[in-house]
Amino acid sequence: MAYKTAIEKLVLNNIDLVVSTDNKLFVNDVKQADSIDVASIDTRVGGEENKRSTDVDSIDTRLGSEEDKRSTDVDSIDTRVGSEEDKRSTDVDSIDTRLGSEEDKRSTDVDSIDTRVGSEEDKRSTDVDSIDTRVGSEEDKRSTDVDSIDTRVGSEEDKRSTDVASIDSRLGNEEVSTQVASIALTEGDESIEISFSSDLGMSAFDSTPVVAGMLRNSGDNANIIIAMLAGDVTTAGCKFVFSEGLTDGNYSLDIIVTD
Repeated sequence: MAYKTAIEKLVLNNIDLVVSTDNKLFVNDVKQADSIDVASIDTRVGGEENKRSTDVDSIDTRLGSEEDKRSTDVDSIDTRVGSEEDKRSTDVDSIDTRLGSEEDKRSTDVDSIDTRVGSEEDKRSTDVDSIDTRVGSEEDKRSTDVDSIDTRVGSEEDKRSTDVASIDSRLGNEEVSTQVASIALTEGDESIEISFSSDLGMSAFDSTPVVAGMLRNSGDNANIIIAMLAGDVTTAGCKFVFSEGLTDGNYSLDIIVTD
């Protein structure tokens, strides 16, 4: 048999359950809603829903009016856009007409320019032909001149070759007939007599040779002294005198003898 126990406060796992004297339930001192509170809330929710429904109807009415106004505005805009498109189409047709006229004018101008360019090209072609003819004549003349120059250069080269051969021959003869020697001198010498054979070791000459001599000093800052032929040159020898006595023993006499 079930038992019923009247308890004013019950504690379960730190949760306080208390029933007040007016049969209200409190959980941890928080009053819990009962059927009376729920009915009051339902009443208020119903009132709020009715108010919201009225507001929605009012909003729908205003939206309908706004849509009608917008539709009227759109129709007006469409009408104005149509008029503007018609105007633009007329302007485009006018522009196309003017462009066609301008293109015809430009085409005529281009034809005129082409004609003048063609005439100028014909004139230039004639001038080029004339220049080519003159250049050809000038080239022929230059070719003739070059041939003439080549001929003269060939003749000059032959003459030069003959002259060079003659010079080579004379140089060869000169090398064979020219002898060079050097003889050492003593400080204080004022002259020297030279025997071609004994002093210079040269061969005897059949005819009187041509003789030249020059003093040379191996030291620095030596006096410049001149050597001069004295008397006649013979086939056996010659004599040189100096412009002053030799100041040191570094002088030598270079002698060139040509038969």
